[in-house]
Amino acid sequence: APTVLSIAEEVGGDDDGVTPAQVLLKWALQRKCAITPKTSSRERMVENANIFNFELTDAQMMRLEKMQVPGEAGRLCWRTDPLRLLDFE
Repeated sequence: APTVLSIAEEVGGDDDGVTPAQVLLKWALQRKCAITPKTSSRERMVENANIFNFELTDAQMMRLEKMQVPGEAGRLCWRTDPLRLLDFE
């Protein structure tokens, strides 16, 4: 999504190289959500763990919040995951 890409560029600049995946993981953590990234790649595991050296601003958090689909707040599963249909509230 353009919003996530834009925020990754803002946060990472030219030096840090923050990825869109890192932005979304950080967004979830700053919302105090538990996250379990799924990967079998060692490179991705290291990348996913490297989200503690930056913070998203309130403005960036709001931009990401606006991307949520109405009625799906709190459902952070992939759209193809059958668990996405469960009501966890």
